[in-house]
Amino acid sequence: MVRTYLILFKDMPINRSDVKRGENHPKVIMAARCVNVALFLSNAMRRDVVLSICIGDDAQWEVISFFGETLKRVSPDERSISFFILKAIDAVNRLDDGDTFTLDNGIVVERVAPAKFLGRWEHIRMASDRYGDDWQVEGQTDVVYLYDVDSGFTYDEKDFVLVPKTKTPERFILDINMIYDRTE
Repeated sequence: MVRTYLILFKDMPINRSDVKRGENHPKVIMAARCVNVALFLSNAMRRDVVLSICIGDDAQWEVISFFGETLKRVSPDERSISFFILKAIDAVNRLDDGDTFTLDNGIVVERVAPAKFLGRWEHIRMASDRYGDDWQVEGQTDVVYLYDVDSGFTYDEKDFVLVPKTKTPERFILDINMIYDRTE
């Protein structure tokens, strides 16, 4: 069973000189930590996890997806991950609407409308301060966990199951992974 996380950002202020100096914007640090927690914080690479960083608004997303199953040559340190995010953003900026491209290390980038992207999953769990108590992870397949950092993504609550929102997306990913680890 594959777990998928979507972390939504309005923008991703990143540039080569900041990455080289290790002086990244807090959003870049947050995104890198999400990759680290989602894929590397375990005994080995989590092959059953996909992390997608979605940048944009309600009209268009630039998506950078790290597939644990096929990811190559990515190490768990923030600086290394930041370089890969920079490289992925450069690649996605060259895409036309609806296009997808796979980098040589297995990172997949695409430019897509949010509704089309979210249509890939049957069950969407949205991190919210207004969550209900009726959600569970056991036995669920085809599920995506969505955490909006600051994109202002608008949605109809009836289309999502609301789940507890933690203070940071990294903690959200960690908590969900721990729940799955206990049930497997």
